[in-house]
Amino acid sequence: MKYIKIILLLLVIQSCKPDIWTEKTLNLCLRDHGRYSCFVGLRLKIGAQVVPCIIMNDDLFQYFNAKKATSQKEYERLVKVLVKGKKELTINDNDINEYNFLTFTPSGGVVTQDIQKGKDFVLKSYFTKIKDNQMINVSLSDDAKKELIYALFDWGIVSKFDDESGRLYLPLRQFP
Repeated sequence: MKYIKIILLLLVIQSCKPDIWTEKTLNLCLRDHGRYSCFVGLRLKIGAQVVPCIIMNDDLFQYFNAKKATSQKEYERLVKVLVKGKKELTINDNDINEYNFLTFTPSGGVVTQDIQKGKDFVLKSYFTKIKDNQMINVSLSDDAKKELIYALFDWGIVSKFDDESGRLYLPLRQFP
């Protein structure tokens, strides 16, 4: 019951906050089509179930291009509506694996608890500035990484994997 109250409180606070996405940061994410493009956090509706997921921007663009034959400009418009409006993307089970939608269930573990402490706490605890980026400085399970990436995106922070090391990082050019 305690966790339900906390989640409801966080949802109320989230709905009252001003738009966290700057056009610059969201465009940085949605125009990144490299091998390891930025992650996008979405809510998926699969049948009657709604689940959180992350997906690399390039994979999401491929999905929209295949399913809706969208141009880059139309893709950006559609995803911005989903992200800024906290709307759900309805997909079928086959699309999950075909387009690399990475779903997860919040674990309730350490990462979940740290996320509840807020953005500043997570950034200080999980990332270290190295050259031009904030690199992750802890080892996490795949599910914990998904949950962390989703929370970062929900806070308006884009993340991606480094081409050489494979480590999660936050491009510094998104921070003022």
